[in-house]
Amino acid sequence: MPQNKQIVADLYRSFTTYWGMFNVKMNRATPQTLPEAAYSINQGDCGVAAISVYSVLKRLRYDVTMISSERHALLEIDNLFFDTECPTGADVVPARHGPNPYLPQSIDDMIDGYMPCDSHGAHLMQGWLGLFDIPIPAKLQHAIDNAEQYETVEVKAMFDETIEKLAAMDSLFLKPTSVFHALLRVDQEETVAQ
Repeated sequence: MPQNKQIVADLYRSFTTYWGMFNVKMNRATPQTLPEAAYSINQGDCGVAAISVYSVLKRLRYDVTMISSERHALLEIDNLFFDTECPTGADVVPARHGPNPYLPQSIDDMIDGYMPCDSHGAHLMQGWLGLFDIPIPAKLQHAIDNAEQYETVEVKAMFDETIEKLAAMDSLFLKPTSVFHALLRVDQEETVAQ
């Protein structure tokens, strides 16, 4: 499948919108504009964003690499760098993320480095990936199945309720048409190949 950069941008905008709505509903943030939310994500949830968007792009058969330094995680596609603040790609990693070398990372490496016991991030990722019928990475399932080890029962209930409410929303910002059309094409190709 050709690597449509608009789909990458749509996914990052969808994730950023979902992140903002999820955190407001969880009482962990005040409402933010899309650029404000994109900036906030890159202050601690860049790994969650990278793993999430990467998971959908891999399902779409994109040639994408997750890369990270000690301070930031992002995606590289066709020598362009993507994150929530650069959803259409940039030729260089923004300087504010530091000159550290960026190295390719596996999903497990990214989880270990950015969300080793992040129940909040795992639930957020589960909800967003669920919009596209894509499961969360297996290594994060423990944070979902054993949320009581990380969160109170009340917070776990809030996670589940928030995911349910956001899944019920009919929003093109959360569920971009371009992504669903691309996923449908991949499903059709796989059906024909069988």
